[in-house]
Amino acid sequence: MSTFRLPAVAALAAASAAALLAGCAGGASGSSDDSFVFLSDLEPVCFDTAAYKNLANYNVIRQITDPLVRQDSSGAYFPGLATAWEVSEDGLTWTLTLREDVTFHDGTDLTADDVQASVERFSAEGNTLSSPNWYESSRVVDDYTWEVTLPSAQANFLQSLSTPDFPILSSESIAEFTDGDRCADPTTPIGTGPFVPVEYDKGATLYLEANEDYVWGPEWIDRTGASAIKNPEIRFVPEAQARVGALLSGQADAASAIPPLNAAEIEAAGGFTLESAPATGVPFVATLNTAGGPTADLLVRDALFQAVDLDGIVDTIYDGRYERAWSVLAPTTTPEGSFNDSLVDSIAYDQAAATALLAQAGYTEKNADGILVNAAGEPLVLRWIFDSADIRDQRDVLAEAIQADVRTIGIDIQIEKLDTATYLDRIEQGTFEIAAESWGQSDAFILLTVAGPIINYPKYDDEDVTGWLFEAWATLDDDAHRAELYQNIQQRLSDNRVVLPLYVQHFIVAQSDTVTGIEFDPVGYPTSFYGVERTGN
Repeated sequence: MSTFRLPAVAALAAASAAALLAGCAGGASGSSDDSFVFLSDLEPVCFDTAAYKNLANYNVIRQITDPLVRQDSSGAYFPGLATAWEVSEDGLTWTLTLREDVTFHDGTDLTADDVQASVERFSAEGNTLSSPNWYESSRVVDDYTWEVTLPSAQANFLQSLSTPDFPILSSESIAEFTDGDRCADPTTPIGTGPFVPVEYDKGATLYLEANEDYVWGPEWIDRTGASAIKNPEIRFVPEAQARVGALLSGQADAASAIPPLNAAEIEAAGGFTLESAPATGVPFVATLNTAGGPTADLLVRDALFQAVDLDGIVDTIYDGRYERAWSVLAPTTTPEGSFNDSLVDSIAYDQAAATALLAQAGYTEKNADGILVNAAGEPLVLRWIFDSADIRDQRDVLAEAIQADVRTIGIDIQIEKLDTATYLDRIEQGTFEIAAESWGQSDAFILLTVAGPIINYPKYDDEDVTGWLFEAWATLDDDAHRAELYQNIQQRLSDNRVVLPLYVQHFIVAQSDTVTGIEFDPVGYPTSFYGVERTGN
């Protein structure tokens, strides 16, 4: 087993927490009963989820906006801003009936015109948004009826409406603010959610206030009016040890993205609880460029699969609280039965076998640095690129552990941390060998992102996989068939070593025993603070 040593947690915690606490006097421990301080690990690079999609801005926008359709942690659908929906026989046209008692934070009433304006943002000239793949056209039928037509039948359409990717904003605010405004300033997306954003201190804190008119929250939460928490704050604290230190010292009520190695420390301290849920969708995986560079060779990809002691690395870094991933799909992803459990234990750690595979690929000698070279003298270098704005959960530490492990047999992984624009450009250009990502989604259709035509990080071209992806996407009333197709896709991707599964994340949130009610959505993300309250309230 390979060994990998982590830095001393206690020393890091003491130093970084001290810096945070110096600026947090009068925090949670001295706050009123209706306050709530939440420490987030990531500050969004863009707050508009119609433009940029990741956990950081989801956590913010869920406080500010409501979806048309809600999905609970079990995957069941409930009314949101829409009270009812029906679909045409061909599965292409959906008609949604809206609530008639909803107001936006700017005081205007929600009507179908606002929903239409919210979707037309995606087609506006010069927009910078990420167009939804479910949209063909739409129209306002009357004040409280909206009709949308899809380009094709899509089994996950309701699930798409339940995510923050389609934020419903007031039409007046859409005219008043630009895409750039909404991206940079979280007080400019004007929604209907349980909290109103009132002030943003960039690099530090987003201040919220309860929406006192709010009576349209999720029906599974035992609350009929405004939130019990009146003045929540989201503080952006990227350093994990600073979050842990602030929580333990009473400067915050809850903290996200608790490193597994700190979980036992928090449990032992007393006065805190840990809540978590396994991620659904695509777990953290290393997508391998199948179209260029050394990883275009299946032998090299197969060798990489066997050269890494993932059992040891994942167990060490995540202290046994995360599971090693075996597939490109997380086990709890719907529809039920989609996960291909035959892939469990299908990858063996065998560096001797990996070395033999690399020899077949032409890498038989090593240079003076101990790196394998081919007949042309070219070293076996694999460029692993990261979006530095989205590094969380010690993923860079995981990459370094893998880098050290495969270096022992002559593979040189070079880790590059890039700004978001450069990272996305490198993905598009294919100038990388490894790009590790996770895509949270409660439906297995997310596999389209991995190996389908939507993004296709590994540049993988397989007519069968493409056909299975679209067939599953269009199958409306047969979840068993959809699940079978998704199992086939996972098997093919594994056989061709397209994506190296790394781990299934659990989103661990630590909270003081003085608060309850933090929820997790079907993806496993911590969601709205609407149900949070102080114990005894």
